[in-house]
Amino acid sequence: MSPMETLVWILAGAALGWAAHSFLGYNEARGAVVSALIGAFGALVGGKALAPIFLATATPAAAGISIDALLFAGAAAVVFVFLGNFLYRRFGF
Repeated sequence: MSPMETLVWILAGAALGWAAHSFLGYNEARGAVVSALIGAFGALVGGKALAPIFLATATPAAAGISIDALLFAGAAAVVFVFLGNFLYRRFGF
């Protein structure tokens, strides 16, 4: 995993967090920046921790970015944003 691939995961997660805030209304009380940070952290966890567990070989494509790992990072970012919204609405934190 290259640093560029990690940066792509973080940016994709931040974009998904921002989109969840802007279009779906998730984490409205916290703001777009916090939603983007939650999404970026989720993508980092998904790409670094979950993708190697579930993918036997996360071989990079010709461009040097593993599409499978990027999908895991995006899915983890969506889950983290959803959980952040759920925890805030349910428990207030």
